[in-house]
Amino acid sequence: MAKKKGSPPTRPTRTGSRVAAPPVVKPEPASPGGPNRLARKEEARRQREALQRKMARRRITRVIGAVVAVLLVASGISVYLVLKPSAAEAADCTAVQTVAPWKGGQSFDRSHFGTQGSKFKQMPPLSKYPSPGGMSGAHFPASGPHSPSPMPAGVYASPPPIDKMIHSLEHASVEIWYNPSIANSPELAKIRDFYRQKANGDHVLVAPFNYPSQGTAGKFPSDKQIVFVAWHHLQACGKTSLGAAQSFVGAYRYQSSNPAAYKGDAPEKGAAI
Repeated sequence: MAKKKGSPPTRPTRTGSRVAAPPVVKPEPASPGGPNRLARKEEARRQREALQRKMARRRITRVIGAVVAVLLVASGISVYLVLKPSAAEAADCTAVQTVAPWKGGQSFDRSHFGTQGSKFKQMPPLSKYPSPGGMSGAHFPASGPHSPSPMPAGVYASPPPIDKMIHSLEHASVEIWYNPSIANSPELAKIRDFYRQKANGDHVLVAPFNYPSQGTAGKFPSDKQIVFVAWHHLQACGKTSLGAAQSFVGAYRYQSSNPAAYKGDAPEKGAAI
């Protein structure tokens, strides 16, 4: 018997008759977004890419944070350097001023009065010594005719012979003159104590400036508290400051242990006093 088109296949039975075979069941097609293999692979790829992007963002954040931290530190240092005043600025000091030599040439500028061949029999008045402006008439000699003997380094409670002080300048010493009105100042005490120490006091002289017999030239300016003097150099300060003193002394006091630090021009630098 011929099969009808479209009829299900048959299989023989034990009795020889044929019965219809069970229909073949085909799986339903995967619905969109279902958990088939391609969908799983695509989801895994998306998750990997999302994780990589997250890790990349973290790395970038760490790098940016480190850079910002460095910039903030550098900025802080720069601000500190720009805004923090120096000791001289904090003490209201003038710039270091150059004092002209004695008129007539170097032989007069370094003359020892009272010696054979010297034009000067004694020390000229203070008012004759060159002085920078802004000193209210006071004259702090930075060179010129002076005693044949220098003044020893030290801290003095009363005004020493100024003619000997000038000779010490010729040997690359530094004078720290202070206004007698601040004799009891705590900051002045720091300066005096510091330069009393042997390690600090080489070629340094600390003393009050008060020479009434010289008139205005021998009187300390009322608007200044301290004046530093080296050979042909001077700096005046409105406030007393150990830091400002150390800065000036460090530049204009000659030390054989550190000659490169010397910025002065004393003709007999380093000679004993």
